[in-house]
This record gives sequence, C-alpha cells and structure tokens, in this order.
Amino acid sequence: MKMKETESTRKKRPFFTVSNLAAALLCFAAFLAVGLGGYYIVVGEFVSAELAAIYAVLALVGGIAVLLRLRRFTVLYYLGCALGWAAGWFVSGLKGAFAPTAGNICTFFLIGVFTLFGVIFEGKGMKKRMARRKEERARIEAAAETARQESELEQAKQAEACGADGILMVTPYYNKTTQKGLVEHFTYVADRVDIPMIVYNVPSRTSIGIKSETYKKLSEHPNINGVKEASGDFSLFAMTRALCGDDLYIWSGNDDNTVPMMAMGALGVISVASNIVPGAVAKLCSLCLEGNFDDAQKLSLIHI
Repeated sequence: MKMKETESTRKKRPFFTVSNLAAALLCFAAFLAVGLGGYYIVVGEFVSAELAAIYAVLALVGGIAVLLRLRRFTVLYYLGCALGWAAGWFVSGLKGAFAPTAGNICTFFLIGVFTLFGVIFEGKGMKKRMARRKEERARIEAAAETARQESELEQAKQAEACGADGILMVTPYYNKTTQKGLVEHFTYVADRVDIPMIVYNVPSRTSIGIKSETYKKLSEHPNINGVKEASGDFSLFAMTRALCGDDLYIWSGNDDNTVPMMAMGALGVISVASNIVPGAVAKLCSLCLEGNFDDAQKLSLIHI
C-alpha cells in the first residue's frame, strides 16, 4: 500500500474564521460570568484567587474546544460544567464549614468525568470525519496507540469501520516486553483486521525498541505493511533494509532524518513538520525521490 495523492474536488475553507473566533471568545466570557457570578449568588461571597484561576483555565479549555470545532467534546464538556456547577452550588449552600469545599469537589469531579467522556467520544468522531474526507487528498492511517493490546485492537477495528486505509500501531509503552512479545503484540492485531498495519518504533517515547531480526519476522506477515522508524539508529535502519528488502516499507519517523533515510532507501516520512509546512515537506520528499539530495538537504535545514 503506497501513499498517493488524489485530486480534491472540494473547495477548501479556512480552519479559523472570524465567526469561529468570536464564538470561542463569547463562550470563554460566558463561562467566567456564569461560574463566578453563580458562585457569588449561591454562596454569598466572591471566589478565592486560586479558584478564580481554576475557573479561568476551565473557561479557556471550553473556548479552545469551540475554536477547534470539537463538537462532541464541547457538548459533553459544557454539560459536565453545568451539572457540576448545579451540584456544587447546591452542596455549597448547605450549612457547615466544609460545605463550600465539598461543593467544589462535587463540581470538579463531574466536570472531570464529562471531560473524559468528551475526549473518548471526540476521538471516535474524529476518526469518522477523517474517513469521510479520505478521498480529498491522500490515504489515511489511523493511530492505534495504547499500552493495552485489547484497547489497540478496539481502536484498530474502529478505524477500519470508519473507512481508514490502514492503522499506525506503536510499540507497547510502559510494558517492557521481549522481542518475541513485540511480534505477538503486532500480529495479534494484524490477524484481526483487514486493513494494512504500519508499525511505529519510537523507543525514546516508549522505552522499548524493535530489532532488525524482529522486523524481519514482522515483514513476513501479509498484513504488516511497513514501519515508521523513529529510533534515529541508522545502523538499525541499514540492517533492516538488508534483511527485509522490499518486504517491509520504511518511512522516516523523524523529520530531521528524512533526507539521509531516503538516501538509504526509505520511501518518505510520516511527518510532524508537515502539519506546519506541508508544502516544504512534500517538496523535500519529491527531491529525494528524484535523487536530488543536495537540494533536499538545503530545504530541510531551512524548514525543519
């Protein structure tokens, strides 16, 4: 499965608009007004400076969610705030010296619970939106990245159901398994989905790396398509290329390693910088594919 662009037939619209920004600012201001004003009306005193700062942070979270159009998260977040305030104010209005503290605990507990649900449902919704837009420009690889095998399988199946072209699956962080365990970890999921898998090796983040011999075993699985190699270990990359050849596609996982890795046979980069300078990263990869590594390196030094 090689990545290729398709012509977009939709008119692009700017992500941030004036109305979008105005809505975010309005929600931020309304949040503070309701939170601080409601507390004063119910409790009969102004909030402390510490609590006011917490309210400001909560208001900022809501405003950013509106600005980024995170619809599911926004709805659940504000619902949690409304219920949290209602419960908190009720408890705070009761008699007793501990009542205001208990009210605050009630408020933040409910806000936290609904925020967690908001993150979960927004993640699912985001994969669906990505899948609907996958024909605009390029293929979509949905990330499946948790420390639990069952959770990664669930995420992979969600991605497949939403129409993603493949999954990007990271090594299990925190749980330091053996190389044999890594093979079993990836094949467990690859055996249970019908879309290709790209393995993600980033030992600086997960504290566990994949060896070239392990890559060789993984490359023999028909559903494991390639690897996002972010170890920065060029000896590992060279040995993996020698062992696997074209049975395992390799993409650079670090933007600053793209040119030397493509010079050694990588297909391109699964990039972070492309979110900021997509044109430059695309041009850099095109130059490498043409064999013009000098100009590609100059471009890399400017933008990455």
